[in-house]
Amino acid sequence: MKKISVIIVACVLGVISGCSERQGLYSLEGTFEKLSRARGFSEKRDYFTKATVSAIEDAASQGAVSGRDRLSFLPRFDEKTKWEEVSEKVEGNRGLIRLRYTDHPVENMIGLVMEFRMKRENGAWKIDLADEIRSAMKVRRNSSAADYIRLVRKRY
Repeated sequence: MKKISVIIVACVLGVISGCSERQGLYSLEGTFEKLSRARGFSEKRDYFTKATVSAIEDAASQGAVSGRDRLSFLPRFDEKTKWEEVSEKVEGNRGLIRLRYTDHPVENMIGLVMEFRMKRENGAWKIDLADEIRSAMKVRRNSSAADYIRLVRKRY
């Protein structure tokens, strides 16, 4: 009888821990796993916030990128890209995850640590790049090509 009680308690604890907030933390990285299997902008857009997709569409409508090249705004996650989680932090419906590329088609990306803001929308974690895209578009609108090159050189 004690063995059955111990087994039942272990099962209940397993179910409780599987449904805990900790499980939600793992879904941050799970977003990138799913994104790496998505094909084309029409599938990949599902892993980005509505605001991010809107910012990309705005950039395309302003001629910053063609409709066909909208993926160029997004970080590359596909079958040729591998990464490991460095850290993550979740506060309510917002999160921050840092990933290190361990394999990437662009060799100088290997070892680079990238930080991504995350937001929970409709129960799913999504990558939030809206602010970065809108900032880049603002610089593009308000600067000449020479200003942009100076800005890039300052950062590197």
